[in-house]
Amino acid sequence: MSMRHAAKIIEKPMRHAAKIIEKPMRYAVKNVKNLGCLAVFVGALLAAPLAQAQFSDRFEFLRAIEKQDVLEVRQRLDNGVYINTHNSDGISALMLATEKGGPPWTNMLLQRDANPDIRNKTDGRTVLMYYAERGDKLGVDVMLASKADHDVQDNLGETALMKAVRARK
Repeated sequence: MSMRHAAKIIEKPMRHAAKIIEKPMRYAVKNVKNLGCLAVFVGALLAAPLAQAQFSDRFEFLRAIEKQDVLEVRQRLDNGVYINTHNSDGISALMLATEKGGPPWTNMLLQRDANPDIRNKTDGRTVLMYYAERGDKLGVDVMLASKADHDVQDNLGETALMKAVRARK
């Protein structure tokens, strides 16, 4: 599923939720007797755009990484986007940066406090494992310098060292 498709899937229910909330809000305002009901609806009404904005920021952040747009990535980070987010496929922002831009991009996110041990939701791999599988010494050095845990196991129970040994065969 593409990021754009995921955004469309989320946007539609958000618009629908706003329409659903609008009608009861009119009723609650007319019947001010139930102030608790009014407070709940106002809270829901305010929460929907915030959730959509948060999703959009993360989506745009991940899209900027995919496009290798350094300025956009830095701007999103400066605006407080959650750096340890995952895309709809379960790939972490750090792994995405690693796959698209290599060690310089990995280092940039690590300097902004990305979790060096963040795991992909699909297979449990870390960025250290990814570099070890590829035999990328510079990438491994960047991860070890950021104190990445070399004993973390993926979903198959393998560590970065096991992957590095297998890659040398």
